Amino acid sequence: FQQGMGLLAVGCTVGDSDWIDLALDRISEVVTQSVDAQGVTNEQSVQYQLYNHRLYGEAYERFAACGVDAPPGFEQVELMPEFLAHATMPNGQYVVLGDTEVRSASRIGGTVASFAATMGARGPKPDSNVAIYDAGFLFARTGWGEERPIADEVYLSARFGPPPMLHGHADGGSLTLYGYESRLIVDPGKYSYARGEWRDYFAGQRAHNVVTVDGLPTAGDVETELVSSYVTDGFASFTLQRTIADGVTWTRRVVFSMSGYVVVDDLVDGAEGRAVSQLWHLVDDADPVVSDNVVATRRPSGNVAILQLGSVAEITTVAGEDDPIQGWMSDHYLELLPSPTVISTTTASPARFVTVLYPSATGFVPRAS
Repeated sequence: FQQGMGLLAVGCTVGDSDWIDLALDRISEVVTQSVDAQGVTNEQSVQYQLYNHRLYGEAYERFAACGVDAPPGFEQVELMPEFLAHATMPNGQYVVLGDTEVRSASRIGGTVASFAATMGARGPKPDSNVAIYDAGFLFARTGWGEERPIADEVYLSARFGPPPMLHGHADGGSLTLYGYESRLIVDPGKYSYARGEWRDYFAGQRAHNVVTVDGLPTAGDVETELVSSYVTDGFASFTLQRTIADGVTWTRRVVFSMSGYVVVDDLVDGAEGRAVSQLWHLVDDADPVVSDNVVATRRPSGNVAILQLGSVAEITTVAGEDDPIQGWMSDHYLELLPSPTVISTTTASPARFVTVLYPSATGFVPRAS
């Protein structure tokens, strides 16, 4: 892309129409390949969606200076802010997915991304509470501040689609959850680009909110399929499925209620004789307590209860462990924060977890019968 832009500058400076045409062809090819028909980059990262939008956006100034029209593919660039709007949590920050750091969303003037970034102060409001992108992203929220303060809305993200590439992580099937002015269940971030055990952890499955099977690979380098989705005024439901290993499949059915709770039904077939674990990563100050089949966080404001409705062999929390690495988050580059991971384990076959995620402002814990 940068080479094409450079060639365009030279062609415009010397007035060579052949160079200008070649430059536009190269620029068009890059944009068409990297941004799909829904305006989503192939980088598999919210932060790099923003980076690419800014990069391609700067091209418009060059086109205008050269007196040429934007080449084919830039109609897809126009759709990129809508993705960024849906990838913005109700507190005006981007949801951390792939190689993304905690940061305020960018105000992209005149677009729905501006509404999301300013928490409703500017820009047109998005016309949907649920957005599904073929590149492998699903976003759902209880609203855009119509019936409660916008920061108190409940927000969910889910990942599916191709295996990790470029700035993506092995997060197929993973969920994140926000509610009441706080991230509650998180993607731990990127930490570092340097190869090694820490990069392997943060980009790998065990750092995400997934199901793992003891003794089977956790690289996550397979596709996660969106089997079905259904959206009404009252809820959004969807089913994800991936193959963990030959003969072992994981199916995750999710119901997101517009009243603000989530039901997750995880089923693993073919893992006879192996322990199966469900992981939920909490923010660093979650201070969780385990009581029977409920894990509840104890923050001054913004909490989540994790209720296991079925029987599990064990529920534990792990934070700040390095052998093996588990229980960490990274809000910013090279920053490490010990943070609790809730691990529920069963040896039943087939393995099943029926889980309710219940956000609340004060930490009220409903009891499962």
